[in-house]
Amino acid sequence: MKVAKEAVVQLFRELGFKVVEKWNDKRLAEKLEKLPTIVICYAVISYSSFDLKFLHFNAKTKEGFEIIKALDDDIELSKGDVVKLFDRKVAEKAREIEALKEQREYFLKQFGVYWEKIAVPKEAVKEPF
Repeated sequence: MKVAKEAVVQLFRELGFKVVEKWNDKRLAEKLEKLPTIVICYAVISYSSFDLKFLHFNAKTKEGFEIIKALDDDIELSKGDVVKLFDRKVAEKAREIEALKEQREYFLKQFGVYWEKIAVPKEAVKEPF
């Protein structure tokens, strides 16, 4: 992956390096040599969903990513909207958990007789949550 020198300088500047503009190419390469990685959290926003993704950006990152400064008016959702979307996801997963518990109970009730003669350890029937 090739990165423009200006992008590297800006990146180090935003990380708090004050004299990065004075560094020559060799010094910049030395700083990047040990594969430093920046973990970038970004949002994937659509009409009805909001997902947080993480990108581990370093010299081995495949092409197709560009780091730019976000502008305040880039984000179209409010904090309340995002929290509602997360709450909706949590409720959806809770319904999935309840459905699995119901299926397990149905299985134990309907098919438990088949294994009745086998001793089942208590840990095997214990609630996972």
